Amino acid sequence: MIAAIDHVVILAPKLEAATRYYQALGFDVRQGGRHSTGTENALIGLADGAYVELLAFATPDPAHRWAPKLEFGGGFLDVCAVSDDIEGDVARYLEGGVEMAPIRAMGRQRPDGKELSWRLTIPKAPWAGQMPFLIEDVSPNEWRVPPAGEHSNGVVGIAALRWVVADHTALSELLSRTLGKIAEPINNDDYNAAGSRIELGATRIEILSPSGDGPAANWLAVQKGGPHSMAFLTSSGREIEHGPASAGSWANWPR
Repeated sequence: MIAAIDHVVILAPKLEAATRYYQALGFDVRQGGRHSTGTENALIGLADGAYVELLAFATPDPAHRWAPKLEFGGGFLDVCAVSDDIEGDVARYLEGGVEMAPIRAMGRQRPDGKELSWRLTIPKAPWAGQMPFLIEDVSPNEWRVPPAGEHSNGVVGIAALRWVVADHTALSELLSRTLGKIAEPINNDDYNAAGSRIELGATRIEILSPSGDGPAANWLAVQKGGPHSMAFLTSSGREIEHGPASAGSWANWPR
């Protein structure tokens, strides 16, 4: 079953630059390792059990499904949900109308030399990047998931993940059925958008569509829909918004 968010993926042009950027924001960023697929990462462990994966291509791969995001400077591009029964969850996705890629074995080597392994599957188009991809650990989960860092900004978890799409109804209904959660209607005045909210563990997923001109419409015109922004939760209960610096871009990465 899917009970919680495992991690979110933030793509960066250069991993070292992204690490410095997030350290400057007050995050404890730790080395991750290099994947067999030619990508490398750094990790931000959170007290709620989720983590942020900063990802970059160690070897350029224009054919990779995440590579086009680099045209916009990178940014929040995908979400992974942890599964304790990946075959069963794939069946639930299929019942909902989401075709999945074959489950495949993956792994990476940590800087300390420890070899990690897991099984993973991703939704096929048109749901790739919108429905969470799935991971099931083979090696112990605590080997892969980083410990909670000591973040000077006070962040302890992910309060919200936000998608902006042309029509929120289809994605909201699909997530609701697949996760077995109730979708509640919401409005977001800051983005001039409306949609639905679904609670998954400690995180709320917000699926929004523009209500008219405004930040959501401007972003959608460039990015064509998908993961948009997030909110971090601090130990004081405050939420820190984190998202695009301007229409079509994530942030001004330091070079």
